[in-house]
Amino acid sequence: MTRARDTTMVGQGLAAACLAHGVTAITANKLSLEFAFGSAWRAWPAARQFPDVHGSFDRNDILHMLRKSEGRRSPLVAAWSDEQGWWAPYVLQELDDAAYLLPRFEPNVTWSDWLSLATGFLSNLKPEEIERAQ
Repeated sequence: MTRARDTTMVGQGLAAACLAHGVTAITANKLSLEFAFGSAWRAWPAARQFPDVHGSFDRNDILHMLRKSEGRRSPLVAAWSDEQGWWAPYVLQELDDAAYLLPRFEPNVTWSDWLSLATGFLSNLKPEEIERAQ
């Protein structure tokens, strides 16, 4: 695997799973994002499937994943868009398609695994750093 493939998979898996949790946008605050992702990444058992993604204090890939998300040429099911101080997750088709396809792109990571990563990530953001569907 390559860093590009790993970061693409994690970026789109996190985007789709955040949408499944009703999230329409998250803060663009660098420190908040790095803390939330780092905490979730270190606790996520499936992280070992993506050895080129880092969530440590000295190297954290969350901003790289968010910024590069829309420009990827590989098959995508979900991505992030920069929305003036917020990062908005979106799916290219339907959320059910993402839930079906993500485990086919990376068979060792289930849809439940992606949901778990998003749960950990979102739990480390403050309520005011998350926008949810009304």
